[in-house]
Amino acid sequence: MRAVPPHDAVRPLRRRPAARGPRARGTLRLAVTAASLLVLAGCLAADDGSDEVPAGPCDRPCGCTELRWPVWHRDVVRLDLLVVVDDSASMAEELESLRRELPGQLRGLLEPPREESECCRCAGFRRCGPRPLDDLRLAVVTTDLGSGGRYWPTCADGRFGCEAGDDGRFAGDPADPDTPGGIASRPHPFAGPEATDRFERAVGELLSLRANGCGFEQPLAAVRRALIDHAAPGGLHAGFHRPDATLGLLIVTDEDDCTVADPLFFDPAVPTGWPDGARCYAFGGLLGPVETFAGAVRALAPGDPPRGRWDQLVVGLAAGVPQDAWACLDGDLERCLAHPWMLERIDPTDPNLLLPACTGPGGRAAPARRLVEFAAHAGHEPNVVSICEEDWVERLVQDAAWPWYSQRLPERCLLWGLDAWPDPGTCRLPCDAVEVLSDDRPCPVDPACECDATGCREPVEGKPCEPLKRDDGVEADAADGRPHRRCVWRQATTRPLASGYCSEPLDVGWYYAGPPDPSSAEDACDPCRQLRPLPDYNHSFDPPWLEPGSDLRLECLRVRCPPTPAGAGGTS
Repeated sequence: MRAVPPHDAVRPLRRRPAARGPRARGTLRLAVTAASLLVLAGCLAADDGSDEVPAGPCDRPCGCTELRWPVWHRDVVRLDLLVVVDDSASMAEELESLRRELPGQLRGLLEPPREESECCRCAGFRRCGPRPLDDLRLAVVTTDLGSGGRYWPTCADGRFGCEAGDDGRFAGDPADPDTPGGIASRPHPFAGPEATDRFERAVGELLSLRANGCGFEQPLAAVRRALIDHAAPGGLHAGFHRPDATLGLLIVTDEDDCTVADPLFFDPAVPTGWPDGARCYAFGGLLGPVETFAGAVRALAPGDPPRGRWDQLVVGLAAGVPQDAWACLDGDLERCLAHPWMLERIDPTDPNLLLPACTGPGGRAAPARRLVEFAAHAGHEPNVVSICEEDWVERLVQDAAWPWYSQRLPERCLLWGLDAWPDPGTCRLPCDAVEVLSDDRPCPVDPACECDATGCREPVEGKPCEPLKRDDGVEADAADGRPHRRCVWRQATTRPLASGYCSEPLDVGWYYAGPPDPSSAEDACDPCRQLRPLPDYNHSFDPPWLEPGSDLRLECLRVRCPPTPAGAGGTS
């Protein structure tokens, strides 16, 4: 923070290009734009020769004006994730890997690692790294949809046997009894380590599947049953996918899709000329069109037609593709399908099987041609990984979650410098940083500063203190007519320096860094004015800064005096 000399008019800061995230697979670039600052009611009038100075308490005879600058708005980032799992006999090792590793990978979306580097700080970020999810809802279904009522030995162990298998219904019950049956959820504002621990345990419970499902895997039919048929009003899964959430779809299998459209497929009296294990290959003409399923999924996340938008639909696939086929792994799915190992050919050593697209620690995986086609049609930036790789669970989640992993937290470089100046004796701005919550819930409690009707004191030593966020009452929003709690952030303590600038903050709180110091190498790298909130992210206060769904604005008092006549004395 540095002192700004008084001036007679607003001096706009040089506009600076928005920070940009990394390129995704050479095609996707996401821009993180700085929030525009709008000067609302009470802003400066045209220059009429009047004298305007920063004010503390309004004790001047000229009168006070309150200026308000909207600074940030933090969206609530929600994801509704459906995991479709092949639970047939060949998937025992993969099911164990999924149960062991997926809960921790999902926790990484809720609590992503922070990046600390000079480059990060120079780019204007006090906290770098992936943007965390605020609200994650997960459900699991299996690929077992039975065998059309015909008896097949491997299709009799689902909830509804050969008739309908597991019917695309959510699997299991979570460990947390407060969440709906079959759904693990960690929503805001119940976020935090304890809630994340419960969520992680609940996900593990949902993934406790046995490898005894039907050998005719129908993942696309399971998606349709779970997200469309059962999600109709009054249905078993009604309300699972929320209109304000991104829809995520992860499919895990070592076989291709065998979604049946004609019940003749399951008639054992109809010969194929091939062993039963190759029935999906022999009767491919009786399977449902892939484009139909892809179109139905795209319709669940409407956006820019005809494909939908990347931030509304995320598709991930762990299946049979070659580990070294970069066309498959880098998203060139048309070339992926032309890869020699993706061609369907009967294994001459075992006519029950197709030649594998890959082999790995868990065994072999058949070419997933229909599923790759589905990913190509349904997702804007689909993520395809080989289930034969050792780290396929990690790659499936992290690459499919690219939209969040490529978004930094909002840039703090203000488009204009503040029309307010720190007090030269204290380096404090005559402004409040006010967080306006999305509703009227209480402001978060600072455990290091307990407040009651008599005031605020430290819990151990009993000294007077100021909480990181203090309650400033409730205001009504004319736009939505709802009450919103006001939480005033503590301003950090800084001290004047002999150079005329202000020191770095001496404690936790928000502060204003600007304008740039011409002698500073860091400022030469990033010459922008910044509002920096609560810089100590290791403080016990949780959350450390702007809550999901909140707005942050600066409210500054100004004294406006009439013009001083020429030649006359007077004070401002």
